[in-house]
Amino acid sequence: MSTRKLTQILIAMLLLGELSTIPAYGQPKPVPTRSEPTQNAAIVDLAQVTCQSVSKMSDQDRANTLIFFHGYMSGKNRERLVDVAQLTTITGKIADTCNARPETPLMQVFTQFRSTAQK
Repeated sequence: MSTRKLTQILIAMLLLGELSTIPAYGQPKPVPTRSEPTQNAAIVDLAQVTCQSVSKMSDQDRANTLIFFHGYMSGKNRERLVDVAQLTTITGKIADTCNARPETPLMQVFTQFRSTAQK
């Protein structure tokens, strides 16, 4: 899958995800009840996800992971506006950096390009 196509999918999913969460923004997180299953839930430490592990994912999982990380950084940076052109450029830089340094934690790469990019 080309970087351009992946970027287009990423942006579309990010925008759709942002639109669907607007009414819940700032609302308290629901407390899980005892009836909710927790036994089979996967726990992922975002700091441990490397560029290499993302490169080994299926196209869909990779796209979902990048979307999640972009959403995480948008929330962390308290961003409510998305500059699509800038996000496309940033995604390309993230991909280039990950290809050059596959052992790098993905969070580190996202922080490098997203912490100051949209301010």
